[in-house]
Amino acid sequence: MIEFWRKLFDTSDFPPRWYCGDWTAGHGWLHIVSDLAIWASYSAIPCILGYFMWQRKDFPFRRLVILFCLFILLCGTAHLMEAIIFWWPAYRLAGVVKLLTASVSCITAIVLIRIAPIALAMRSPDDLKREIEARSKAELAFQAANNELENRVKSRTYELVSANESLQNEVHERRRAESSLRKSESRFRQLADSMPQIVWVAKPDGAVEYFNQRWFDFVGHQSGGLLGHKWSTVLHPHDQKFALQQWQQAIDTEEPYEIEYRLRSAGGEYRWFLSRAMLMHDEAGLLDRWFGTCTDIQDLKGLQDELRMVAARLSEADRRKDEFLATLAHELRNPLAPIRSGLEIMKLVKDDPVTLEEVRETMERQTRQLITLVDDLLDVSRITRGKFHLRRSRVLLSDAVKTAVETAESLLANAGHHLTIDLPGQPIALDADPSRLTQILSNLLNNAAKYTPDSGQIVLAAKVIDENCCVSVRDNGIGIPSDKLETIFDIFTQLEQPMDRVYSGLGIGLTLVKSLVQMHGGWVEVSSAGVSHGSEFRVYLPLNHSEASQANSDSSHWIDHASHSHGHGREMRILVVDDNLDASSMLSRMVIAMGHEVAIAADGKEAIEMAEVYRADVVLMDLGMPRMNGYEAARYIRQQQWGRETVLVAVTGWGQDVDRLKSKESGFDHHLVKPADPQELRMLFASLQQP
Repeated sequence: MIEFWRKLFDTSDFPPRWYCGDWTAGHGWLHIVSDLAIWASYSAIPCILGYFMWQRKDFPFRRLVILFCLFILLCGTAHLMEAIIFWWPAYRLAGVVKLLTASVSCITAIVLIRIAPIALAMRSPDDLKREIEARSKAELAFQAANNELENRVKSRTYELVSANESLQNEVHERRRAESSLRKSESRFRQLADSMPQIVWVAKPDGAVEYFNQRWFDFVGHQSGGLLGHKWSTVLHPHDQKFALQQWQQAIDTEEPYEIEYRLRSAGGEYRWFLSRAMLMHDEAGLLDRWFGTCTDIQDLKGLQDELRMVAARLSEADRRKDEFLATLAHELRNPLAPIRSGLEIMKLVKDDPVTLEEVRETMERQTRQLITLVDDLLDVSRITRGKFHLRRSRVLLSDAVKTAVETAESLLANAGHHLTIDLPGQPIALDADPSRLTQILSNLLNNAAKYTPDSGQIVLAAKVIDENCCVSVRDNGIGIPSDKLETIFDIFTQLEQPMDRVYSGLGIGLTLVKSLVQMHGGWVEVSSAGVSHGSEFRVYLPLNHSEASQANSDSSHWIDHASHSHGHGREMRILVVDDNLDASSMLSRMVIAMGHEVAIAADGKEAIEMAEVYRADVVLMDLGMPRMNGYEAARYIRQQQWGRETVLVAVTGWGQDVDRLKSKESGFDHHLVKPADPQELRMLFASLQQP
């Protein structure tokens, strides 16, 4: 059997049918064509039946038809094998095909036998036709009955339709009103949620029935939380009782409600809110509900506190300004009084040289005091506006201390103070502006001298701490109250003065000290054990570690030069230009006293006219004048051939760096600040007289 299946497609055992018997061509092709035609027909029949079943899903006996199609297909295949054997003698395969055909045919016959009774029991087309006719008659009868019923229903429901129309209209109107109400409520909620304030609505009894989203964002509760009367739980404990009392009073009296209270946020922080509520009435005029808002006023409260603080500071500043103006008037009158008295004395004792010399010295001291006062005010102004510049160089602390002591010597001597100076043996070099360093130390010494009772003890000491030099000025004077230590360096600040002792000054000396020290990269400290226990000021300045050299060489050169400038050289022509006749007259007399020839002009235009004729060696010219100011006059003179060698000197009350730069750009060679120092003029003239 295995051998059979192994040689199923083997044709070596059999010859082709052409060679079996005496086949003629006509006889053979008759069989071949017939078998092929049968195969083609048997193949088409199953296809047609399959297509028919595909289209008619309700076709009965589908399995029988499938077996029949398979039977016919195998029969056609058997005929195909009969034709193929003429060339390819696959008799074994042909036998298998016939065996399959026989098996399927037997199964088909068996199934057909089983189905035959069922098929016979099926109704015939005539029976179906009769049944259809009977159903049609029944449907007609049913339709007639249904029409009659519909007519009855129509007649019965006509009245209901009429009644229902009015009911539908009423329902429609109610739905439209409800829809309008929902839209209005939705718009209200959208508007309320978009507001930055907390919005709430309460019933007539005060129970809250609505909060906008801002409330829930603030308190941190979910929607619906803290409704009714539970909202009061987030009130500040100190505000709760009063706020609820006011709320209940508004409910009882039906009056608008307004109050400020604190609410607790989700983070536990309390913030101030302004709560307002107004009444909403229905068509009958009865209270329908309360509409309220809560506005966050925490920042406004802070601004109010700040405004109160600002107002207090402005009030304090105004008070200090008034005190400053009064003090300034007092300090200006102090030196002006002896100057004016001196002028009267000079009129009366023209022939008393001793008295005149004493008066002159007094007037000179008072003038220096006035100049110092004005210079301090200008320094404060420049520092405040950021227009102040230091001229740094390497300075020995000992030199600055010496100059400062000389400056404060008269004040110390007049009060009978004992000054002790304690400096290290090793020189201390600083990177500082020499004049400003002297100003710092002299201001501290003057301050100690003024606020220490007569015959007091003042100690100026210095030491090196790390990379800084600490200079301290300690006294046993009136001391500083503890509440004034923080403000002692504020401008115009002065301690309260006892009735039996008045301290002069504007209250800007310590302000200058602090500002100048900070500009040098240092800092200043103050300490005091209290009233009547003295005080100590400590200044810290960075050290200069550069190579040792002669400190403050410029100042030494200036002093050396000044010491050799008292001798008179050749006489020079000096043109004095000032619209203030008293100022030009006094300056002219001073120049004449120095041995020079002088001419006077009243403004810039007159100055250029006289300068061209007079051909002055030096022009001392004010800047602010009518017709033509000093800047324009200087530029004109510099453009002339005869004026290129003339020495132009600005003599003005403007002494800031920007003023000096402006005068230099206009053609001035030097810049002197009024009142011109006679010693400075001598040195200038002496330098011009040298060959």
